[in-house]
Amino acid sequence: MHDDFHMTLNSESQQKKQPKPLLDFTDTEPWFVPKQIWTYWALYYPVTWHGWAVIILIFAPLVVIFLLFAATGVSWVLVVARFLPFLLIGLIIFNATTLKRGQWPSWWKRRKQ
Repeated sequence: MHDDFHMTLNSESQQKKQPKPLLDFTDTEPWFVPKQIWTYWALYYPVTWHGWAVIILIFAPLVVIFLLFAATGVSWVLVVARFLPFLLIGLIIFNATTLKRGQWPSWWKRRKQ
C-alpha cells in the first residue's frame, strides 16, 4: 500500500514536469492570422515559429529555383514561364496550410452544416 502511494505521487509529478515537445502539432493556437485586404481577400501572416518555418520551407526553395532558372542565361520571359508552375504549386501548398492551421477570417461567413 505504501509503495502504491509513492508510485502515484511519482507519476503525477512526472506528468507535471514533462516539457511540451518541440514538434507538438496538436495545440489549437493558430500559426497564421489573416489581415483583411479589400472586401473578401485575406493576407495571412505568421504569428508562431511554426508559421515562420512553413514560410521558409515553402519560399526558400522557390527563390533557389528562380535563381537557378535565371542563371541559365535565357530570356526573362522564358525564366518566368519556367518558374510559374513551381510558384503556383508553392502558393497552393501555402494557401492550404494557412486555411488548415490559421484563423478563419471573421469577414468570411461559414456555411451552416
